[in-house]
Amino acid sequence: MRSVELAIQLLLAVCYLAHLTKASDLTRSTGLAYYPSPHDDPYDVLSAIRQNQTPFKIRITLTRHVNYPDPNKMSEPELSYFGVVGIGTPAKLFNVVFDSTTSEVWIPYYNWFPFANNLHYSEGYSCGDSSTCRSRHRELTFDYRKTTMCGTIYEDTFTLYEDMTKSDVTELPSPRASFQQIFQAIEQATDEQFRYKPYDGVIGLAPVAQSGSGVKNPLLSFEYDDYEEPTSNDLPRGQYGRTSARLPVFGLWLNPNQISRYGGELTIGGVDEGRFVGEFQFHKIRSWFAWELALKYVKLGAKVISCELGCSVTLDTGSNSISGPKQDVLEILSEIQAEYDKESDLWLVQCNKVDSYPVIVFRIDSYSYALTPRNYIRSFRFRENTICYLTIKPTDSVNWIFGTNFLGAYYTVFDFGNRRVGFATTGM
Repeated sequence: MRSVELAIQLLLAVCYLAHLTKASDLTRSTGLAYYPSPHDDPYDVLSAIRQNQTPFKIRITLTRHVNYPDPNKMSEPELSYFGVVGIGTPAKLFNVVFDSTTSEVWIPYYNWFPFANNLHYSEGYSCGDSSTCRSRHRELTFDYRKTTMCGTIYEDTFTLYEDMTKSDVTELPSPRASFQQIFQAIEQATDEQFRYKPYDGVIGLAPVAQSGSGVKNPLLSFEYDDYEEPTSNDLPRGQYGRTSARLPVFGLWLNPNQISRYGGELTIGGVDEGRFVGEFQFHKIRSWFAWELALKYVKLGAKVISCELGCSVTLDTGSNSISGPKQDVLEILSEIQAEYDKESDLWLVQCNKVDSYPVIVFRIDSYSYALTPRNYIRSFRFRENTICYLTIKPTDSVNWIFGTNFLGAYYTVFDFGNRRVGFATTGM
């Protein structure tokens, strides 16, 4: 215990020393700006679609990146989906993951020091390079996916663009929207898991109005004056916000072509009606902190495998696997006759039999969502062989997590204001 306390104190000391070396050019914040002006009621998105209107929304292109950690060792490829955001004035572009399980917004702070490489520091944010930067003069630490981050809180202009990837930019296109956003510029990370990631930082889209460190949910930056603090004693102030139908939504479509770098689209402020067919089936979330739904049962073929008495599932846009209770998932793996490869930590199946494996059905409320083998089995090439493996993993939790392998099978809309999630059949 003493060693843990010393490690935390050392991390905070390093953060403080890093803070002393930074330059800042603090100026007055600018206000919220839209390009072009939205409709009178930009957040009643689903109603606008039903009336064949075009609500104000921003379509962000997602890039899919596949990384092979060690070409000499069979291991699961690392899959990432990320988009572009501009930060500061003039805008500097960052690749960011839009993560539905966190409420923090963070990017690395600029550092030229060659041994500081846990994050993309050399391409990081610098307050002194932005005329609209405001320092909140507050340092903090927080955990993100088992990594402790240490940084300083700033406020600056965030700019969103449509149909753009960072690698294609020769000059910045016209912005689609800009707004003021509080975020964290990270100066230290406790491990190197993000060192080789293709993205720079994370924008959290969990269904809370404000993170524990005081970062406002970016979705709420698209409001004018419709946000109020809750008055109910059941809802702590400053964390959740009023559940109003006028609060924004975001829609997610993932490209089913797994070999394409075009990963899909994240539509903020609406949905892309060209990417789904039929109606949405909506489900109320059961948590104030997560996109968590009630799960009635899980079936493999005609057999109930899990959640006979009910459980829950969390939607995780930052994960690429389905995770579930250890014994239940192991039963699924046994029924499918998957073979465990200890060296790669993968459950392997025969590629020539992929279409013969059973459908897995997840029951949410009164609706069933089916995953075919093509949804839960992925493949890659290793030493001139095609390796097929399951993207369903056992955990010690009693509940489930749906990553991009489930979300990619449906068009998903996350409705912040009505605290619900909707699924629809994907279109082209």
